[in-house]
Amino acid sequence: MSKSKGNFYTLRDILKRGYDPVIVRYLLLSSHYRQQLNFTFSGLDAAKSALSRIWDFIDNLKRIESNLSHNPEVDTIIEAASSGFITSLDDDLNISGALGVLFDFIRGINRLISSDSLGRDDARLVLEKLSDFNRVLDIFPQGSEPLEDWVLEMIKKRDRARKSRDWETADRIRDELRKKGIILEDTPKGTIWKKR
Repeated sequence: MSKSKGNFYTLRDILKRGYDPVIVRYLLLSSHYRQQLNFTFSGLDAAKSALSRIWDFIDNLKRIESNLSHNPEVDTIIEAASSGFITSLDDDLNISGALGVLFDFIRGINRLISSDSLGRDDARLVLEKLSDFNRVLDIFPQGSEPLEDWVLEMIKKRDRARKSRDWETADRIRDELRKKGIILEDTPKGTIWKKR
């Protein structure tokens, strides 16, 4: 990269293109500190996709409401992830290996979620473990701030439009909110939202 060739970017340039700073952080973390990073915008898009997968996973855990009894398989998955994460960090600060362990962890827990064998208490244990990982990575969203009243009112208005089959109004509201960084998803249990 060089300024004379026109392929030189500052962090300010990247942020002006709409990339969140945490996406840049994830991209930098995903390659080993001893290796030179080949920066590309497609690499940033891949980092954004990976983070979305993690954030969606966290959102799904927070929505689990069932009172199932403790699933011992959760302990096994958490122990394997903890051990693998520490082993990767002990191996010359192999963060990319630790990220691989994180995605194996997510895959294992998602399997339990999809088979309806993960209850609210187990989801809390998983979120606690993710919080431990985030002390190193610092890439997870910090809590979920409540939506402003006008946004909540727009979501209710969209729900009413959908019930009356006014698809044009419902789509317009969904698109307006998306421009503001609020993604709506329609589920059998109602509309859910995510801030991005």
